[in-house]
Parts: sequence; C-alpha cells; structure tokens
Amino acid sequence: MFDLIGILNWYKKIKGVLFSIAKNPLIIGIMLGVLLLALNIKVPKILVDTGQYFANMTLPLALLCTGATLNLGELRSKGVNAWFASFYKLLLAPILITGVAYLWGFSVLEIGLLFFMTAAPTATTSYVMARSMGGNANLATNIIAITTAGSLITCSVGISILYSFNFFP
Repeated sequence: MFDLIGILNWYKKIKGVLFSIAKNPLIIGIMLGVLLLALNIKVPKILVDTGQYFANMTLPLALLCTGATLNLGELRSKGVNAWFASFYKLLLAPILITGVAYLWGFSVLEIGLLFFMTAAPTATTSYVMARSMGGNANLATNIIAITTAGSLITCSVGISILYSFNFFP
C-alpha cells in the first residue's frame, strides 16, 4: 500500500526546493539572459553600460562584505570544514583536473584554462546563495576568505610549474 502522507511530504519538499530555486535572483538573471539570447533581443546600450558599472562594483563590495562577516574565532575553533574545502579547492582539484587533462591529451591552452578555472578563488556569490537557501553562510564566508588569500600563492606556484613544463610560451 502506498504511503500517501510520505508521498505528499516528498512532493511538498520538492515543491519548496523548486520554488526557492525559481525565486533565486541569480537563476532569474541567468534565465532572462538565456531568453534574450535565444530570442536574439538586443539590450539597449545604456542598460548594458549601467549593468557594467554595477558589475565593476560587485566584486570589491562582495569582498568587503565577506571580510566584514568573517569570523576568525570560528575559523580557529571550528574551521576544519573551511580549511578542508579550501585545501581541496586550491590544491587537490587543480592538480587532479589538470593532470587528468594532460593525460587525456588536452592542448596546452586547454590545460592552462582548466588550471585557472579550478584554482580560482571561491565565488563571492556562494555566500549569497548559502545565506538565501538557509545554508551555513559563515562557512561560505570563511571559504571565500581562505581561497581568495590562498589563490595568490597557489596560482603563482601553479603558473610557475606549468611554465617550467613548457605549458606556456
């Protein structure tokens, strides 16, 4: 016999997740952009310029907000998850993905691009996403801070290693 209450609860959870995804501003913006591209609608230059001004302000402002909400006490006491995620993001992922790309015969340019894509700091929008979806916003903030500072070192070392193996001209 079917568990009708269980099915209704599952439906309610799925409906809630889909609703939270549908009202996410990032998802809405992406969908509007895809729609404009698919319909070949040109956005007026004044809107593009205004959007570019906001885009230029977004990263510095997001990093300031992230720094303001950074919890160093939590990072020292309960920061194991943040340190592990940052270690994976800055070291393990670039090494594994770049190595696999090399073994699969990717071109030099593709390997360099994959390295930069995987070794880049965690996006500041992950804080907004974590907070809006009820996740651990403090953990997201700590990961952003660690990867932003750590990527200066790991990207420099990674570029040097790729350059020494003649991956860059």
